[in-house]
Amino acid sequence: PVFGSVPWPVAPADLEIPAGVDPAAIVCGMFGTLHPNWQPEEFLTDFAAAASARRRPAALVAVGGLGYGAEFFARLAAAWRGRGVTCLAVGRCDHERLARWFARFDCAVTSVPWNILGKSSSAAALREHGVRVVVTSAGAPPRFAAALRDEAPNGDAGFVPYFRAPELLSSALGKTAPALGAPAAADRFLADLDAAS
Repeated sequence: PVFGSVPWPVAPADLEIPAGVDPAAIVCGMFGTLHPNWQPEEFLTDFAAAASARRRPAALVAVGGLGYGAEFFARLAAAWRGRGVTCLAVGRCDHERLARWFARFDCAVTSVPWNILGKSSSAAALREHGVRVVVTSAGAPPRFAAALRDEAPNGDAGFVPYFRAPELLSSALGKTAPALGAPAAADRFLADLDAAS
């Protein structure tokens, strides 16, 4: 597992309210590269319904570089215009602004599949800031394994396996306490080193 790259703010973060997003919206964040083979329709339909059930608008806000998924996100935003989810790509930001965005997110979603989630520093950064991360795809089991591992990276219950149980989405709409990831990664490394010797 890896740890995130967005430091906590020195002062408490002010909430970021972007133009085009209702201040009352339930905001689902995305951070980092968007994989163009991501299939978000079922998730976005359920997210829109969850927000509507709470009588609030829904917004999907992507911060950071989308990489080769920028064009995909633009098509996604156009497809969802008027369908219950406002989609907005903010682009690259400095660390302080990223921390303010993370403070505004009610939850986050990743296009990284469960099978390689432990390699995503973007997902780790969101978790370090207390944002629950919804995972929409299982991915393939590792090459020499019969099945996908059930446990989340570092055993972190803040990673929500939506692909396995869509009803878990409602549990993602709340934060956990922030926690630095580097100590957990170091502890795991040392434990694995001890086990190997």
